[in-house]
Amino acid sequence: IPLFDSSDTMFRDVYLFRWRTYKSHIHPTDRTDNIPLVVTEFSPNVGWAGKYNTINCAAGHHLIEAGWLRNRTTADSYSRWWVDPTARHNYYYWYATALLRNFEKSGDTALLREVVPLYKAQFLQYATGELPGHFGGSAFSDEGDCLWNSPGNEGQEQSLSGAGCRTLVQSIMFGESSALAKLCTAIGDGAGAAQMAAEADRWQRRVLQLWNPSIESFDTLRMPHPAQPPSPPPPPP
Repeated sequence: IPLFDSSDTMFRDVYLFRWRTYKSHIHPTDRTDNIPLVVTEFSPNVGWAGKYNTINCAAGHHLIEAGWLRNRTTADSYSRWWVDPTARHNYYYWYATALLRNFEKSGDTALLREVVPLYKAQFLQYATGELPGHFGGSAFSDEGDCLWNSPGNEGQEQSLSGAGCRTLVQSIMFGESSALAKLCTAIGDGAGAAQMAAEADRWQRRVLQLWNPSIESFDTLRMPHPAQPPSPPPPPP
């Protein structure tokens, strides 16, 4: 791990405690290929997790932390895991952003050539609402030109802003497409970089349209689910 020292022993102890906790969440798989390790969010097994008790909601955080380790086995293995067909994707997440951060530290394109084409296809599934697969309900709204989503798909269960075209998920898609454009460039995929740059322009526009001047903040565009028929009008008095 990176060397850290401080005249305040509390800071040093907290730093080392965080790494000790992270290490306790690195678990071996039963595989004999290039995915020997994964990182878990919860210590006990939970019912909404996928194989090896993995949950992709916080995978971006896990990947960035792994990127600080001198031994890259954890970071590389966990990066491969989330584009493996047996991984379960229950949430929107920021895989490409974390991958880019780690690439900026390592400069190694070998891993990128393996995982970026696979994640680019996965990203397009997220863009239509085909993923995530646990809470369900995500769908692209042609009427609103935005991604309709429920808070649970973002790890924001019981959010007061409710379901609809939510700012957070449009922002995730903008950030991920922007990162993917850079990753595609890094591996020499010019067509993919252009495709993702165009996606980033579209998702940025979708974020900005959710600005609500009356509250001086971004807001949820509340609208019916795109796949559900509109509610019938109330009966006449």
